[in-house]
Parts: sequence; C-alpha cells; structure tokens
Amino acid sequence: MPDDDTASRLIEKRYLTLVIRLLVDGRDEVQRGVLVDVHEKSVGQFRQLDELPDLVTHWLETRGNKQD
Repeated sequence: MPDDDTASRLIEKRYLTLVIRLLVDGRDEVQRGVLVDVHEKSVGQFRQLDELPDLVTHWLETRGNKQD
C-alpha cells in the first residue's frame, strides 16, 4: 500500500505548455528564438541554444503555483 506522501506527489503533478519559436537561416542555424507561454506572453528571447535552459529554469521558478 503506497504511503500518503507518494499519493500527494502524484496529485501535484501537472502539464505546462511553453512554446519555443525559432528563426533559422538557410543553413538551419538559429538566428534568434523566443519563448512564449500559452497566453502569447513573451517569456524570454535568445540568440544561442545554450541560453535556452536558463530561460526555461527561470520561467519555472517564477511561475510559482500559477495555473494555466
């Protein structure tokens, strides 16, 4: 029988949506990108893919317990 902690962690899980829009050139290299939430609000912009993880992490941290 699972403990109450396991059940409560499963209940707290939810899906979130974050859209990644990329502008790429003819060589398929990223020129610029933007992250937007489901309400079309800009979350952040980037020019290199290695900037993406920090933007996503920041978005998750600032969301708190907001629900979309």
